[in-house]
Amino acid sequence: MKKIIALLLALAMVLSMAACAQSDSGNSSGDDSSSSTAETGGTTVAADGTVTTEYKESEGVTTDKELPPFKVLVMYASFTDKLGSQFKSSLEYLSKDLNVEFTFLETGMDSDASMTAVQAALVTGYDGGIGVMANEAYAKMFQDAGVPYVVSGGFPATEELADTLEANYDMYLGSVVVDDYAAGVNMADALYRDGCRNVMWNGFQRGLSGQHDQRTLGFADGVAAHEDMNLISENFDYTTWADGIATAAATYPELDGVGCSALMENIYNTIDTEGLNGYIKLAGIDITESVGRFFEEGTLSYIAGGNYVTEMIAFAVLYNYLLDGTRIIADPSENLVFNNIDINSFEEFNNYIKYLDSGIPAYTPQEILEMTHYYDESFDAEAMIELGKQYTLDDVMTRHADLFAE
Repeated sequence: MKKIIALLLALAMVLSMAACAQSDSGNSSGDDSSSSTAETGGTTVAADGTVTTEYKESEGVTTDKELPPFKVLVMYASFTDKLGSQFKSSLEYLSKDLNVEFTFLETGMDSDASMTAVQAALVTGYDGGIGVMANEAYAKMFQDAGVPYVVSGGFPATEELADTLEANYDMYLGSVVVDDYAAGVNMADALYRDGCRNVMWNGFQRGLSGQHDQRTLGFADGVAAHEDMNLISENFDYTTWADGIATAAATYPELDGVGCSALMENIYNTIDTEGLNGYIKLAGIDITESVGRFFEEGTLSYIAGGNYVTEMIAFAVLYNYLLDGTRIIADPSENLVFNNIDINSFEEFNNYIKYLDSGIPAYTPQEILEMTHYYDESFDAEAMIELGKQYTLDDVMTRHADLFAE
């Protein structure tokens, strides 16, 4: 049984990393709004592939409430890939103003070693934890330590597991996710909008990841909603996604669009090397270094980004509990859902880089503080759900317009 649990944990980590371990300078378009400097912040990639995201120092918070100190353990496989660097830097951006000390524990891809590392860390004493594993093994570790635990980006694989976590582990505060189903639908709709009628889907094997299953379902439903749109090929082996596109293009001359559960850099490379630019359009999830160029050239129809917000909101959920015991996810068996940031054009991509991937992350310390019942007694679970629905590129640009004023 221990080996089975270890295998499942390892698989979960692979799936959480597969769509995120992409290097991105945030500057592939030639727009210098995201270049990393002390004044502007931004994302840079070192020669060894290490990704670093830096944000400007925040403008502080305004409150007459005492903000007590807390120590929070944050776990992720690697904080030097794209998503990991954003997880880390977005929380560091909040640290000083909210009086929170974060410890970032890289768990790697070895499930046994990661469990051992987390258990050892919990012995040293933490007020709360944020991770990506929504399973009984992690829930029990935190339950036994008496430390509240929130999941960022992942969620229980089945409804039965979700009910089990909610019923038996009161230290499990719930999971914060992005709307993967909607992203799948949006991929299909964007390809249709751009003239694609015969499309392919690149997904993970069904049943391995609830997040990717939702993207697959959303894409299929999005295609089915258009009477003259056809799903003519599917590939559920992520190791052959890129080569599979070339094979499908040769097999189906009518192929004109591809949806990708995780749009990896090697897929863009295949489009280039196979001369498929102008013949096949792409849609997918994750910001990588070629996104700007492919939007500018007209080959990319849609990309979903901004999913690092789950880490900031997971902290807001934990912070509520630490400050005054408020469970801002009323029913932990139900995920707290935030939108993805939908990007449909080169202009929107440049705005995304400026407003979400350079000097300031999705939320400021003041905005996170205002998401707490401790600060605002009227703020509750329903208010947090509404914030998730409001989270869009326009929302971030509007909220942070003054912060980017010349």
